[in-house]
This record gives sequence, C-alpha cells and structure tokens, in this order.
Amino acid sequence: MAAQRPGAHSWASQVSDEEFRLSELDLHVLGSHPEILAALGRRWRTWPSTDTVAFAAALPAGIGALVLAPGWFRQAQGEPWLEPVDLGDRAPSTASFFFAVALVGLAVLTALWLRRGRLRAGPEVFAVVFTLVAALVALPLMTSVDVLGFAPVWGAAAAAAAVLGAFTLASAGRRTGDARDFQVTGPADLARADALVAALPPRKVKGLAAERTRAVGRLRERGLITAGQAAAVEALPIGASITLDS
Repeated sequence: MAAQRPGAHSWASQVSDEEFRLSELDLHVLGSHPEILAALGRRWRTWPSTDTVAFAAALPAGIGALVLAPGWFRQAQGEPWLEPVDLGDRAPSTASFFFAVALVGLAVLTALWLRRGRLRAGPEVFAVVFTLVAALVALPLMTSVDVLGFAPVWGAAAAAAAVLGAFTLASAGRRTGDARDFQVTGPADLARADALVAALPPRKVKGLAAERTRAVGRLRERGLITAGQAAAVEALPIGASITLDS
C-alpha cells in the first residue's frame, strides 16, 4: 500500500511553527507528481513515520511486561508465586531481553529528538511513557522471579524517566506531523519543472493553483506568513517556492 502523503492544505494546517519552511509549499502542491519533484531536485523521504517509529519503540516493553502477566494474575488472586504459566522458567530471561531491546528503542527516540533540534513529537512521548509504565509494572514481578535478571528492566525504567524528563524540560518545541518531508537529490532545474507543469492538462494546472491558494490562505490564518509573503508566493510559478526562505 502506498504511503499517505500530506497535500498542501493538510501540510499548511498541521506543520509546526518550528518546522515550517515556506520553501516546501510547492513541493506539497506537486507531491503527486514525482517527475516534477525530480526536476526540482527533491523526492519524498522514505523513512518510517513518527507513529511507526514510536510504536516500534514501545512494543518491546509491552511484550516484556506481557510475558509476566500470568504471574501477575496469580498474585492478584492471592496464590503463591511459582512461575509464569506461559513460558515457565524462560519468562524472566525473555522479559529481560525485550526490555533490553526497549533500551535501544529509547536510544533511537532520543537520537531522532536531537537530530530534529530537540523538537518533541506526541507519539514519541507516548512511547516513552508507555515504556516507563511497562517497566514499573514489570519490576516487582521480575524481583519475585529472578534477582539477577531484572537489570534491563531497571535500566529501561531509569532511561525512560530520563528521556521523558529531557522531552519535557529540554525540548525546543512540539513537532506536529512529519515536516521536512523531502530530501534533496540534486540541483533544482526550475525551467524544466516549469515546462513539466505547463505540459499538464489545463484543468490539472488550475487545480494545483487552487490548492496552492488554499494552502497560502491557511498559512495566513495561522500567522505563519505575512501578507507580503503570501503575495510573493502567488506571484511565482508553481514549483518556484523552493527559492524562498521561511
């Protein structure tokens, strides 16, 4: 299934102040025309979405806690602890493995946060909180089973608390959606891009112009651009906004 790409109006409605770049406007207008994007020296980024990365980072901690769930239910019913029903003696080592993987996930989330200039993303904050809760739930169960094997759980709890603190106290702002959706593949050939746009059916060109106008209007409503910037964009051929600074 093809990845969902934000249109120009959606992008204009969702992009955060911190990641807004007026130069990306026409790239979103032309997002369904890869040949024109190529002429502009751009292409869609192919890395996973924020939601996908956050889910992948949170999943190991969830599995680690789930492995110990049968023992938790037995304790809740007042029965003496013997061993988890599902994996027997392997449950503690299995849970420890998944929490060790969760540490890698936390490191990835932290690296992405630093790479984007300390902008936090909601799904990533949720993944960190989820990991912390899963570790705190697992800790008493692990200590009841294997005194030496729960170090990764302690590590995941401590690391999640530290990352959450950094996201809360040291973030430069909030990231909404996946801004900077394009990567540079080469120099822009504005003349070729203009020719490719002109070669489109007139009805399609009119639709692109209308989409750009709607997006510009939305950016004005949000206060991300001035009236002068809006007029400057409207005066440019479609595709030429990449020459503008934010």
